[in-house]
Amino acid sequence: HVGQVDDRIDFDCTIDFTYTYATFYGDGVLNSMKDANGNVITYFGSRPLGEKGDQVTFSAKIKKHDEYKGIKQTVIQRPTKIKNHTREW
Repeated sequence: HVGQVDDRIDFDCTIDFTYTYATFYGDGVLNSMKDANGNVITYFGSRPLGEKGDQVTFSAKIKKHDEYKGIKQTVIQRPTKIKNHTREW
């Protein structure tokens, strides 16, 4: 896991995948990324942060530390200062 819950830290990640799903309020997007150390960073939001393989940097608050199918992940919320180094959004 990365950082402590409620900390706001800077991330430099590569996007593994994005998955769009329907919610009562409209589309939701799961963004799964890895940092340079191989830590899995997950963000559930209303838009993708990029596409598979994109390099992104941002600042975000750590919501919780979780585990899915035996893989530890850090779930973030409220990413800001998002910069996609691979393409313009």
